[in-house]
Amino acid sequence: FFVYDSTEGLYGAMGPGTRENVGGQANPVIRTMVGVIRPEDVDSDWVDVLVTHELTHMVFSDATDNPYRQPPRWLNEGLAVYLSEGYTVSDRAQVADAASRGELTPLSAIAGLFPTTYQRFSQAYAQSVSAVDFFIETYGRDTLVRLITSYRDGVTDDEAFEAATGADFRAFDDAWLAAQGVERPDPFGPQPAPRGPE
Repeated sequence: FFVYDSTEGLYGAMGPGTRENVGGQANPVIRTMVGVIRPEDVDSDWVDVLVTHELTHMVFSDATDNPYRQPPRWLNEGLAVYLSEGYTVSDRAQVADAASRGELTPLSAIAGLFPTTYQRFSQAYAQSVSAVDFFIETYGRDTLVRLITSYRDGVTDDEAFEAATGADFRAFDDAWLAAQGVERPDPFGPQPAPRGPE
């Protein structure tokens, strides 16, 4: 675990392709973690948050490692946030605010890379921990462990969710959206009524 005393130092070590807003990173392939701990943060809660967050990524990778596909990013990041910070008041407020503005995105939209703008990046993290919290409240921790470990067989999201919960990923995504008071957006918008013969 390499620790840097500034964001500039971290970004310099990680290289020019590093995305903004990164405070730490785990690279399971080379069994290495990096993070920023400024001198004034040494005795703060940030140290526990950073170390727990990055170690969670390492363990998650070990639990899901397979040659076929990666689990969704929202699950990986959501679990890391849940275990390092919990579903905080600020994350709850961010999810509620996005839902009220109609800007909450389905989890399927954050299964890969997260958005790059600060607001959307932060919202993706808040949504991720919200979804993990919802999963645990709905199914329990043991079921979450079953879901995560099923990915080591290289299964699809639907197969993983069906094995753990009895329903596919879309059902979970819809249930999570509904719990936030949001219906899944229709990608095609309202459809015109069929026209009869003229």
